[in-house]
Amino acid sequence: MRKVQRVRPMSPTAVVLELGVGTGLGGSVESADLAESSYDLVLAESVLEHVPAYRRALENIYRSLKSGGVLYFSSSNKWSLVFGDFTSLPFYGWLPQRLRLLVRRLA
Repeated sequence: MRKVQRVRPMSPTAVVLELGVGTGLGGSVESADLAESSYDLVLAESVLEHVPAYRRALENIYRSLKSGGVLYFSSSNKWSLVFGDFTSLPFYGWLPQRLRLLVRRLA
């Protein structure tokens, strides 16, 4: 929420939906029954890269946002110099799959 507050101040009474594991959505974001025009802010950090039908998910999220609502999402980038899982190992995402698996086993 702090990241969003820096760009767009939110009211303390803002209605927020946080997507991700353990957030209580109870299914996939593509098919979730999200109430129309209900949320001031939807947070989806490291979620959309795991969603097979991401366009349908984005449409569902867009429909659930109030007028002027904000979707804040972040996603890992395989080609980034620093990968989210292994920030101390530059170029991790660039390694061949076999080496990434070895690194994960040794970590």
